[in-house]
Amino acid sequence: MRIIFLLVALITGSLAFSQSGSFSKIEDNIQEHINRGQWDEIQLLATDLLIEEPTRGEGYYYTALSFYKLGQYQQADEYLEQAATLADAGLKKKIEQLKIDITAGKEEAKMSKSARDQQKNGNTEEAAKAFKQIWEKDKSNIASALNAVEIYVERKEFREALAILNDPSLAKDAGAQNLVSRLNQTPQMQKVNGYIDAMKQGNAHKNAGNFSSAVAMYDKALGFKPSDPQATLLKRESQDEIAWGTARNNHTIEGYEAYISGSTIRQYKDAAVKYIREGLIYHGDKHAKENNLELMESFLFKYRNKYAGGPDDDKVTDILCTTYLANAKKSATDKTAYSQGKAIEYYQATEKYCPSKYNLEDDIKLAKRKQLRYGRPNRGYLSYVYDSLAPIGISLGSVNNKKLGLYITGNINEAIFTKTAIYTVDNSGNTDGAVWTDIRSKNIEKIGYGDFILGFTKKITYPLWIYAGGGVSMKTVYWQMDTYRDDGTLYETEWAKNTDESTITPLADAGLILNLKALHIRAGVKSGDFKTIRFNAGLGFSWK
Repeated sequence: MRIIFLLVALITGSLAFSQSGSFSKIEDNIQEHINRGQWDEIQLLATDLLIEEPTRGEGYYYTALSFYKLGQYQQADEYLEQAATLADAGLKKKIEQLKIDITAGKEEAKMSKSARDQQKNGNTEEAAKAFKQIWEKDKSNIASALNAVEIYVERKEFREALAILNDPSLAKDAGAQNLVSRLNQTPQMQKVNGYIDAMKQGNAHKNAGNFSSAVAMYDKALGFKPSDPQATLLKRESQDEIAWGTARNNHTIEGYEAYISGSTIRQYKDAAVKYIREGLIYHGDKHAKENNLELMESFLFKYRNKYAGGPDDDKVTDILCTTYLANAKKSATDKTAYSQGKAIEYYQATEKYCPSKYNLEDDIKLAKRKQLRYGRPNRGYLSYVYDSLAPIGISLGSVNNKKLGLYITGNINEAIFTKTAIYTVDNSGNTDGAVWTDIRSKNIEKIGYGDFILGFTKKITYPLWIYAGGGVSMKTVYWQMDTYRDDGTLYETEWAKNTDESTITPLADAGLILNLKALHIRAGVKSGDFKTIRFNAGLGFSWK
């Protein structure tokens, strides 16, 4: 989000920069603010550097420097990383030094906390030494120096206190010099003057918008006068200004929610809620237009569940209903059970959020009927099939809900299994392959029959399917023959295949199937020449 903030700043600052001068002039101006310790202003000027020379890292460097001076080390690290990617040799040296300073600043903050903890725990001697050590590392850290002085005065160790106050680094500090004179009068006055000076500086920083510095001064004042109502209130106001500034700079839903849920006094809560509502509606509407219902719901449901009560409640409801209805109508046109289920879901959601605007009862009923129709499963089946010529038969296949199904059917009669002689016979009674020469027909015959069919099934309307296929039929004619020995006595009687009458011919098959869940009934006709027709029927079961 900081990148977004900088991009916005780049755009909005372009006009101002066009009148501000060259890169070096801006950098000189920044140096003047550095000399005056005006770190908040430096952040704004650093943006101008980025506008002037976006490929140079100085803008990021000075932003990092200002965050470091304000004690915001994490932000300083982040901007310093960006500066490093654009730095030349000279800037890299400055970056390395600032990294060292930031590390020292973090250590100083850690030491300051330790010192305050020791002070709170009553270990004033170690606390004073810690504050003094912090100040000795950075003589510009007057707050730590005065913290040490305060403890020394409380402990009546005036020599140590005066040793700090008389240091050249405090020579121009009016408060320090005032304390020097006061110490010769009464120890209690040191606290009074320290508190007054801290409050004065805190108020000045607060009025100038330097809220981090103001907090530091109010903390100092509270060090002199713990639990002071005024210092506590002003400190909390300044902390709230910092939190609100962060939220406004980020300008995200998450940022404003973090502000609302934070530990500050939240004096801008109403404004934060307003921005959150606007953000939720914006993103919800954007995703609705992209037809991304999941993200639309995540934003708009959050609005309804946590931030309802605003002036745009009706707009949120309208976005939801319009989007749901459009998706319902679109899904209702698809011929799948899943799509009809989604259509029902969206119709019901539309009625839920806009009950007085839409009556979709008929649409829901129609979608439910279609869902049932399109949702019926494809089924396999196994059926016994009776044929007038071949009563022994079986059919195996499928009856699909939408696509074509396949089936195979086979029929035979009992005569097909007739055991035959090693020889065959023709219509003239001539045999082929016989051992004996005296073989006579008894003028008795029987016919073996079998057929095989492969075809397709297609649903007409549930529960009725049509089937049609083609295959071959096999007819085998057997003659009963007597074989005689050479002496004229009967040797044996056999069935011989008549090659003139046995045929293999094409066969067509068609009919209707009634399939009610597991029950499978079929009836149809077969024909080899489309003149002679015979009927067949079957009964079986089906499964999913």
